[in-house]
Amino acid sequence: MALVAGLGGGVLGALLAMGLNGELPRRVVARTAFAASLGALGVLIANGLATEEPRNVSARINVTGVGGEPRGGEVAVRFDPSAFGDGASWANVTSWQGGGLELTELTKGDDGVWRSDGAVPLSGDWKSIVRLQNGRRLAAVPVYLPRDDAIPAPEVPASPRVTREVTTDKAVLQRESKTDVPTWTWTAATGFVGLLYVLFISSLAFGVGRVGRASSSTGTADEAVAPPSRLARLRTAAL
Repeated sequence: MALVAGLGGGVLGALLAMGLNGELPRRVVARTAFAASLGALGVLIANGLATEEPRNVSARINVTGVGGEPRGGEVAVRFDPSAFGDGASWANVTSWQGGGLELTELTKGDDGVWRSDGAVPLSGDWKSIVRLQNGRRLAAVPVYLPRDDAIPAPEVPASPRVTREVTTDKAVLQRESKTDVPTWTWTAATGFVGLLYVLFISSLAFGVGRVGRASSSTGTADEAVAPPSRLARLRTAAL
């Protein structure tokens, strides 16, 4: 994905620079390169957004060594089934909103338990959740979430021992999301925003093409009649 994204972005950037310098290739070449690069980037974005929801997975969370200011503790997590986290690209306890952002790595031991590399904040305005990414699964389970009357949402306490369902990262991070909203509204809204992006990029490409072709034609005529000294100054100014 990174290789294709780099190539696609490089081609689009090259077309932009060539257009501003009046050096665009033939229309069929420029349009084909533009459409192919933009299409490839669109496919990559769609692929990156495709996720799988964890099903029938739970996490038994143990919090030890609670104390200090702010109150914190070390976290140990055992997934059920135990092989759920095997092969994960990364796993950590993400803590934020209490005065910063802290990422505390989770490491799986020989006993199948994932343990935090140190204590994590578990009080006040802090939010601490276990997050794990494995393939298309971006899973999460809360360790501690404060009460939020504005949403509203109840407190999720940092209990010494508790078993909680593993769900999607989005479900934990966006507790304020409403579940009683028709699905078509989300689809229509995101589709409209996507259409705006397409129109903006297409308009930009059309404008660069017009300017590039006009500059190319003008540059050819100027080169035919301009003395060498002026031609050099024109090229210098274009650069």
